[in-house]
Amino acid sequence: MDPLLGCTLTILIISIGFIIWYLFVTVCLFNCLHKSPTFILLFSQALNDIYALSQCAWQPIISLAGVPEESFLPDRWLSVIHGSFELISLPHYIIIALNRALFLIDHTKMNIIFSRRNTIVICLTMWTIPLLANILLHIFSEEDDDGFYLFSTSHLEMGGDNLGLTLTSFLGLVSDLCFYATVVIVVVTYIIAIVWHSYKKRAFLSSSGSSSDGSSPSFGMEMRLTIVCLVNLVPPTITTIIEYTWADRGTAGSFIFALGTVGDNAVNSIVLPAFSQLLRECMKKKAKSILCARRTPEVQKVDPKLFERRRSTVTTFVPPA
Repeated sequence: MDPLLGCTLTILIISIGFIIWYLFVTVCLFNCLHKSPTFILLFSQALNDIYALSQCAWQPIISLAGVPEESFLPDRWLSVIHGSFELISLPHYIIIALNRALFLIDHTKMNIIFSRRNTIVICLTMWTIPLLANILLHIFSEEDDDGFYLFSTSHLEMGGDNLGLTLTSFLGLVSDLCFYATVVIVVVTYIIAIVWHSYKKRAFLSSSGSSSDGSSPSFGMEMRLTIVCLVNLVPPTITTIIEYTWADRGTAGSFIFALGTVGDNAVNSIVLPAFSQLLRECMKKKAKSILCARRTPEVQKVDPKLFERRRSTVTTFVPPA
């Protein structure tokens, strides 16, 4: 088998597998919306991640179909369709980081700042503003801009042809600057939250005269927040480093880069169930209901008119007085 063909099939199978799994997680997130406004943010992020994974699956599909290049729309509009998820994902990372940080710093203000109404408005804003901004950026871009987010059948990657922060690609420059700014904001937000929470914990322990150990709930909160920060930032950081330092990647490098892209968009489907007990319980109930529905034999329905006809033919016996 051709190595490129095998790698393409692998990426397609992995992408479809994560899409199916993430759809199940998203349905469970939808069922948890009434429990906390935070689940509204996570549900919105999950929809965008599935959108991104659909693009990861579309690239190998057109490659396996033998399509040399997409031509049903101009490049700028294909780029809007294929790449808008990148700009939409950035405010989600920032807002969710602020949400989790506020929980550690002052959880009493969660219901005020992240009320159900405010959270819905925030989610709608996180979808509309980046999408409109991306459309405007593409409208005013040159026809030969290297930052167009396109697919190629010669390799497994998707994205622009620009490398690094250069002025040759207006789209690429704006996208890269937004990504770097998001990374800085998210990292600083998590650091401030963890440091502030640690300071309050030490002050409380010193005033109460008790000691802290690694099994305390506070330590668990800090560790969970740190892990969430790392798993959300490590995959895109790795793919960015590969993109800038490994120019001639070939089939193997292209496969690694494509795997990193899929992992970047699918990581929350693993992280959310791992660190949310409510979501895990909902997923268990949903899985049991699906399995029980498949195992339960179908009950044959009987027409109620049949009983009426039978009752009408029965003669009532009246005993003699």
